Amino acid sequence: MFTIDIRKTGDSIDVDFDSLPAESVRYIVAYGLKQIFNDSHAMVVKKGFDPKDFDGQSFDEAVMSRVNAKHEALIDGDVPGSRAPADPKKAEAKRRAAQLGALSAQEFDELLARFAESKKDAA
Repeated sequence: MFTIDIRKTGDSIDVDFDSLPAESVRYIVAYGLKQIFNDSHAMVVKKGFDPKDFDGQSFDEAVMSRVNAKHEALIDGDVPGSRAPADPKKAEAKRRAAQLGALSAQEFDELLARFAESKKDAA
């Protein structure tokens, strides 16, 4: 059961998904996802688009990077109104993997050498 606030009137309506036919549920989910993904890239506007403002990305890349980031956030359970992702360990692993992926080859090699040295010292 979901209670949906109707802001114009201050009222609300209760919606029980179990009472809806499958086609209605599919429509609601598709409509909601479309809105979520469109909201995620709303700040990327074609008129006056400058790749310098988006880390050198093309317009399409800038849009899709935001859509993909929102998709990943949904997968992680990182949604508005929640204080923590559904699986904090998975979310932390993804953040660390992204940080490692952003390193240059030289930075990665230096980090790996420091890690190997710390393991050697600990033994």
